[in-house]
Amino acid sequence: MSYSIVIHCRCWEAGLTPPPPTPVHRDDDDLFSPLPDDHFLEDGRRPFIAVDEWKETACAHKHMYLVHEWVANTSGMSSYRWALEQVDPVGYAPVLQVLPRFNDDIIEVEEVPPALAALRYALTDPRFDALDADDASYARHLSKLLEGVFAVAEKTGERVHWL
Repeated sequence: MSYSIVIHCRCWEAGLTPPPPTPVHRDDDDLFSPLPDDHFLEDGRRPFIAVDEWKETACAHKHMYLVHEWVANTSGMSSYRWALEQVDPVGYAPVLQVLPRFNDDIIEVEEVPPALAALRYALTDPRFDALDADDASYARHLSKLLEGVFAVAEKTGERVHWL
């Protein structure tokens, strides 16, 4: 299993996309067709396939993701969690609390600022140097990647999703 992190764009709501091929609604920030999967459109496609294809090119953001980053596999996420816990489980609690335990997890808007502050501190925290060089390097790498995503979330006021 692996983890990606995304922030959905709002181009559809802003009227910046062509019309979708079928009615859509937003569910946990992603766009879906409310039609059943066993329904077929006039062109023979299933609604969910038509909507997925539409999202690929409907706006300037591929698949309507403002941000989409592959973060780590399960082992990498465990290593990152371990490194944060070794260095400062209390100080890095805002980050540890938003790391995924499973795919399809959501980071709420109010969780972003404290996690972002902790991620920014992690980038220069000298205590990581006490870890194995590979562990320290990997922890800083993921902290930098997540800091960039969380900075976008803070600026836009959007929730963050683990996929």
